[in-house]
Amino acid sequence: MDEFDQLADSAAWIGSLKAYQSAPILQMERNGEDLEGIAIRLLSKTGSENTAPFGAGGAPKNYFEALKAEFKEFMCGGEKYVDLRNQISKAWDKGKLHVMTVIAASIGSVLGLGPAIILPVVAILLTIVAKMGRNAWCAVNAAVVP
Repeated sequence: MDEFDQLADSAAWIGSLKAYQSAPILQMERNGEDLEGIAIRLLSKTGSENTAPFGAGGAPKNYFEALKAEFKEFMCGGEKYVDLRNQISKAWDKGKLHVMTVIAASIGSVLGLGPAIILPVVAILLTIVAKMGRNAWCAVNAAVVP
């Protein structure tokens, strides 16, 4: 097993976040919400509800599905993220928060989202993978298209 395989071996990803990020997630989970639902909820706000949309309008971008598709490419061996997986393998000893931050920065740059915004969702996705196992998660999400 290489260092990258350790990504799916620990369920402590959410607990590695700063308390202000992890506490609401853990509270929602204690209240019975499933992790994917929490992730969707965290990314569902695209701006103030009290203002008119700027520009031509249209359906809001589904940030969670876009993030999940990119995360699948990363986690399941997509060529696009070979360098990121290599970078993580070399920096594994810096800890979970560092690993999550590197993933969030890389995927966020593709999606045009700041790493701080998606970091909690990356932690949630890593937790889901840890609970299922990487191969099982990749098989279940095989149809997710980036």
